[in-house]
Amino acid sequence: MTNLNLSSNELGSKLIGSSWNRSRYIVQTRLSPDNGKYFMPCLDNPRFESVFKFTIHEIPADSHVQYTNTSLVVAQESHREPLSDGRIAIRYVPSPQISMYQVGFHHSLFSNIRAASKYTNDTIVIWAPTQDIKSCYYLLNFGQSIIDMLHEYSTINRTLVTGPINIVGIPANVHGYEIASWNLLTNNVIRILYKPEFISVKQLDEMKFELTQQLCRIWLSSPGEPARTRWKEEWFKEGVASYLAYYFLSQYDGASQHLLHRTLSQYGLEMKHSAMLHDLHHTTPPLVSFNKELAVNIPWRYKELVTMKTASLLWMVENWLGSEKFHQALIKYINSRRGMYISLEDFMASLDHDTVECSHQFFNGSTASRILNSWFHHSGYPVINVQVLRRGNVDIVQLKQAIYRISPDDKRI
Repeated sequence: MTNLNLSSNELGSKLIGSSWNRSRYIVQTRLSPDNGKYFMPCLDNPRFESVFKFTIHEIPADSHVQYTNTSLVVAQESHREPLSDGRIAIRYVPSPQISMYQVGFHHSLFSNIRAASKYTNDTIVIWAPTQDIKSCYYLLNFGQSIIDMLHEYSTINRTLVTGPINIVGIPANVHGYEIASWNLLTNNVIRILYKPEFISVKQLDEMKFELTQQLCRIWLSSPGEPARTRWKEEWFKEGVASYLAYYFLSQYDGASQHLLHRTLSQYGLEMKHSAMLHDLHHTTPPLVSFNKELAVNIPWRYKELVTMKTASLLWMVENWLGSEKFHQALIKYINSRRGMYISLEDFMASLDHDTVECSHQFFNGSTASRILNSWFHHSGYPVINVQVLRRGNVDIVQLKQAIYRISPDDKRI
C-alpha cells in the first residue's frame, strides 16, 4: 500500500499572494503513464499497480488564505480527525489496486449538482464554479439518461462503480476525458457547460459523445470494479466504447424525439468516413499492431483510426448479423466475462458461437471472426470493382478487389 499525505499548507500556498489571478482557483492532477512517475518517482512503470491511501490535512481558518470546499480523490472519504495544531485530517479508505496514472485528486472552491440512476445507486456529480453551475444541468440530465440506458442494455442490476462518478470542469486546454479514469473525470470547462447562446450544434454533439464514450468505457471495465475486468487489447475496448457511444446517442435522440435525430446508420457512415480519412496513407499500420499498447499511449495521430475504424467494423458486422442478434451476443459476452480477461480472439469466437444462425448469412459460409480478422490484420480499405457482363439472357457479375490507399506520389491505387 502506498500512502499519500497531502497538506493544504502546501496546496494552499499556491493560492496565496497578490499576484494570484482569481480565475485560477483549483489544484488538480491529470497524470499520464509517461509522466505519472514524476508524481511519485519510485513507481516508474506505467503498468505497475498498487493500493493508494490518501490523507488530506486542512489548515485552520485564516483570512489570508483562499480555502476550498471540494476534495475529490480516487477513493471514498473514511472519516475526519481533528489534530492538536488545529488542522483537520481527512482520511480516505484505500483505493482499488490501480496504476500510478489513475491516481488523482481535486481541490477547489466549486459547487456541485448531482443526479442518481433510477435502477442502481450510481450517482453522477458535476463540479464547476458556482457562477456556472446552472449551465451544467443539461450534461447532468444527459449523463443520468445514458447511465439508465446502460443499465437497461446490460439486463443485470449492477452498479458501474463504487461511489459517485465526479465530473469536474477545469480551466485547461484538454480534449476529452482521461481514458483510464472512472470516478474522477476532468475535462475542459467549456466542454461541460451548456450555454445555448454560445454553443454550436457541433460542440453539443462533441460534449454528448465524449461523456457517452467515457460512461461506456466505465461500463465495459473500470479499475473501480469490485472484481476487475481487464481487456488484453485496449485499442479494441476503445473501439467498442466508441461504437456503443454512437448506439446510445441514436437511442437517446430517438427517445427524446430530438429534432436533429440521427440514426445509427447515419452515425455509422460518419464513423466509416472518419476511419477512411485516417487510413488512406500506405504507412498506416493495421489495428493489431497496437495489441501491446496501453490505450493512453497510442500515438495521437492514430486515435481516430483505432476508435472509428474498430467502431465502423462492429457496425458493419451488426448490419450483417442483424441488430438484435449482434447486441444479444455482445451483452452476453461482456456479462459473462465480468472480473476476468477479455481478448479479441475470445470475443470473436463467442460471437461466432452465438450468431451461427444469423438472419443474414455471410457469403461462402464466412463467419464474423473471419471477416473481422481480415480487417484487423490489414491496413487500408479494399475497393471492389464491379463489372456486369451480359451473355444473352444471363448476367454475369465480375468482382475485382484492390487496396484503397494513397501512394507516395499522391495517387490512389
